[in-house]
Amino acid sequence: MMVLLAAFVLIALLPLILSKIDDEKPTQPPVETRVKFTDIFKFFRTKGTGRWVLVLAIYYSGILGILALLKPWMVDLGYSVKEIAFMVGIYGTGCGAAGAFVAGFIVKFLGQRKSMILFSCYSLFAASLFLYLNYTTISKADLYAAIAILWTAYSMSSVLIYTVSMGKTRKGKEGTDYSIQIVISHLQGILIAMLAGKTYDLFGPKTLMLAETTMASLVVIIVIFSPKVVAETRELSPIQPEPHENAR
Repeated sequence: MMVLLAAFVLIALLPLILSKIDDEKPTQPPVETRVKFTDIFKFFRTKGTGRWVLVLAIYYSGILGILALLKPWMVDLGYSVKEIAFMVGIYGTGCGAAGAFVAGFIVKFLGQRKSMILFSCYSLFAASLFLYLNYTTISKADLYAAIAILWTAYSMSSVLIYTVSMGKTRKGKEGTDYSIQIVISHLQGILIAMLAGKTYDLFGPKTLMLAETTMASLVVIIVIFSPKVVAETRELSPIQPEPHENAR
């Protein structure tokens, strides 16, 4: 057991071990600024932030509703609590962890923009798969495959969003800006889960899966036709600070 835990720790440290840091390169001292409440609103006025916030608010929308209602849907399919706990809680979470690990390397080698397009298409595939499953006989093997795809789509999208968000910050306000972006994504998740639950209750799973597939398609279109949202680079793409901040 201890060897297994040690192996997990080693795997978690691999990205840090493989990262290349030039220790001899001089680094600039951190910018010391006092964070004010108004800095929250200034973040949204920064150039290029509007389109990014839009992507941030809808990027998960094609899969979060399915993820939130996955367990109730499986109950309706006749699965027991024990089966659902293993398939979603253990197997699904494990697939998500593996997907997050792989996503880090994909973002590193493909860059942020290509990864964003790739992961949004993968999320569309996941949503479309669940829509298809509602119109056919579902075997346990089919469900295992669908759960793996859904969880890896979510974890890969999460890695990308968190990575890009770390770069979309102003000097001296990195913590504030990053927190704002993550709060937006989490609030969106809560809203999607609420709407998904109501849709499932009123119209059934087929309508929910159709709505999620439609949202996933919309995300793909927005990401493809918004090239300036994320730069075509393997490095972080920081938000440019306001002119008066540079003068300080």
